[in-house]
Amino acid sequence: MNRSNWFPFQKKAIIRVSAKVSAGYDLGQMQFETNTATKTTTMFNIPKPTILSLDHSLDYYDLQEGVFNEFGAADLSKMNAKAKELIYQKAMESLLLVEAAKKGINMIESMKQIAKQAGWNLVVKR
Repeated sequence: MNRSNWFPFQKKAIIRVSAKVSAGYDLGQMQFETNTATKTTTMFNIPKPTILSLDHSLDYYDLQEGVFNEFGAADLSKMNAKAKELIYQKAMESLLLVEAAKKGINMIESMKQIAKQAGWNLVVKR
């Protein structure tokens, strides 16, 4: 028999984590000023891209409890929090925010073109 099965306080779990992380801009922070006389709109206080949402789920496989040490609600909550923290760290280390910044720049350029076609000027102050 496996010696580790005799240890009465040991517990193990295999967990599969699925996650979806969304990054972008909190547009509520942006501000606009419009001058109808000069047909100019000024956009300022543009935030940096950030993690907007983090949705994840855990699937628990092969929960092995010890004789005196069972998995409780606190253990499952702790594993869930640890998984969420790890997902956030990995997202911050990835190119996700860089890609969000690139898309933000492209969106602003598109907005400038639309304003220009309407006879207006969009000024962006960072």
